[in-house]
Amino acid sequence: MPALADAVNRATDADVTAHLCRCDAAFVPRLSARVALDSYAAKLVARAVRVEAWEGARLAGLVAMYCGADAFITNVSVDPDWVGRGVGQRLLARAIDLARDRGLARVRLEVAREHAAARRLYARCGFETVGTATDPVTMQLVLVQAPVSPG
Repeated sequence: MPALADAVNRATDADVTAHLCRCDAAFVPRLSARVALDSYAAKLVARAVRVEAWEGARLAGLVAMYCGADAFITNVSVDPDWVGRGVGQRLLARAIDLARDRGLARVRLEVAREHAAARRLYARCGFETVGTATDPVTMQLVLVQAPVSPG
C-alpha cells in the first residue's frame, strides 16, 4: 500500500462526504444515525481546521477541530483500509500541535463510552476523562498549565 500524504484543509465537501460514508460503520453509534453526512461534511469544510491524510486523490484519514478559546475535536475518522496503521494517532498529534501553535490552553473531545478503541487511542495521545463518566465521555488534553503563584 502506498504511503499517505498529510495536508491541512485540502479536502472539499465531496471529499469529506465520501470519506465519512466509507468510515460510517466505525462510529459508535453510526455517524449517519446522528447527522446528515453531506451537511456535516459541508460544516467541517466551512468551519473546522482539518488535518488530513491522503492516499493519492482519496481522503484516508481526517481529524477536524473547531478552534475558539479551546480546541474541540469533532471528528476523528480513518478509512477502514488504513485502520490499525497509526494514521489516527499521527493526525491527532498534528492537530494537537496546531492547537498548541495557536496558543490554545486545551483540546477537548467527546467519545461514546462503548467505543473502547477510540478511548484507548485518545488516552495514548494524552487525553484524560473529565468529570463524571457520562455518555458521551468528555476527554481533554491540557496544553498550557496555569502558572504556579509564588507561595
